[in-house]
Amino acid sequence: MAHNFLKTIRPRPIDLFVTHGIVSKLVEYLKMEEHPEMQYIACWVLTTVAFGNHEQTSAVVQAGAVDVLLHLFDSPVPRIVDQAIWCIGNISGDGPEMQKHLLSRGLVTKLVQMAQCQRKLASEHLSNIVWTLANLCENPEYPSTDMQSCLSVF
Repeated sequence: MAHNFLKTIRPRPIDLFVTHGIVSKLVEYLKMEEHPEMQYIACWVLTTVAFGNHEQTSAVVQAGAVDVLLHLFDSPVPRIVDQAIWCIGNISGDGPEMQKHLLSRGLVTKLVQMAQCQRKLASEHLSNIVWTLANLCENPEYPSTDMQSCLSVF
């Protein structure tokens, strides 16, 4: 008789990060500027969690990650900057509620300024910036002034 795997479904690892409070701890690790490797790993894991379902993405936002991630846009470590942009991009892809939250934090202005500062911008940063702005533009409530700012990046 074949084993029925549907009866033995275990929680997905991302669910465990959320239910065990690990997301909040990861947000704290993002603040550890004296340990850039820890910041990078925490940001990478949060990017993965934010790519999950709505509840998982919400857990990242509710843990206070957005403001810390926006602060990491100014990190001197390029891979941390790129990972922070990617995480914000995943959050922006969750839908209008998250997009509105990000817009209220001045995300568009920050991303457009980063894109225009090309001498210190890696190509992967630009790719993630464009992708994040495109996610934001999918929102029917997207302010037209922000849309105009994005055009120069696109």
